[in-house]
Amino acid sequence: PDKKHLYMIPCCTPQHFAFKWLVNKYKRTNKEIKNEEVLLKFTLSTIYYSTYGDEWVNRSNWLTTEEECTWHGIICSEDNVIVALNLSNNNLVGRISREIRLLKSLKEVDLSNNELKGIAEEIALLPNMEALWLYGNAFEDDISERFYGLMHKTYSGFIISNIPVTE
Repeated sequence: PDKKHLYMIPCCTPQHFAFKWLVNKYKRTNKEIKNEEVLLKFTLSTIYYSTYGDEWVNRSNWLTTEEECTWHGIICSEDNVIVALNLSNNNLVGRISREIRLLKSLKEVDLSNNELKGIAEEIALLPNMEALWLYGNAFEDDISERFYGLMHKTYSGFIISNIPVTE
């Protein structure tokens, strides 16, 4: 990433802070970074910033140059592909940003028991999603009906808020 693109992102958004972090983190190293890795780190750091990551209970390895599979709550397959995100009970506040849609290999997401106010609908469209736990949050609107409409054709069973939903 280079700084000229930073000016295309609106100031003071999670995306702005994520891109700024990427630029600053990698300009100090001579490490070559692939486009896929930039996109992955941007996506994860946007989630971090949109949920006040500095206030998380456990943020081990987040926003470091360590492999993402070592970051707290990220579960990877044997070939280092992110397949699950478990940030339950971790004091996430705010909204899960739309960038989560870029984590196409996700099968399970557990964001339960936090203080989330909202979540991007795009999470419901992830092609490999099998389980989604969102209960115990402070959503500002009833997401269960909205998500059910997006997900019911794809999922055989999942939990949204405190409501189990099955076909």
